[in-house]
Amino acid sequence: MDTDFLLVFLVALAMAACLGWAWTEQRRRKTHKELQDLRRENDGGADVSKRHLLEAIDSLSAGFALYDADRRLILHNQALEDLYPEIADLYQAGARFEDIVRTSVDRGL
Repeated sequence: MDTDFLLVFLVALAMAACLGWAWTEQRRRKTHKELQDLRRENDGGADVSKRHLLEAIDSLSAGFALYDADRRLILHNQALEDLYPEIADLYQAGARFEDIVRTSVDRGL
């Protein structure tokens, strides 16, 4: 009779372990999904913030250009092109500041 009890106990223990694993796995998947949802929400917020920033920069009446650490153009506004139409073709993302200045001088600005 002791072996029957031991067998039932081991089966019950194995079932409890399986249920515990299943619950843990379900919780892990739910947490993973929640994290993915949060990332999507934050990415969406970043897109909105970026759009607002670009709209604000473009609404400036003064010319505006932003360069990175390598002195390459990241972005500019329309007012800059309107201010210097002779070199408006140079205002492309990645253009080097040095090239813009040299071409400005070459074109008599």
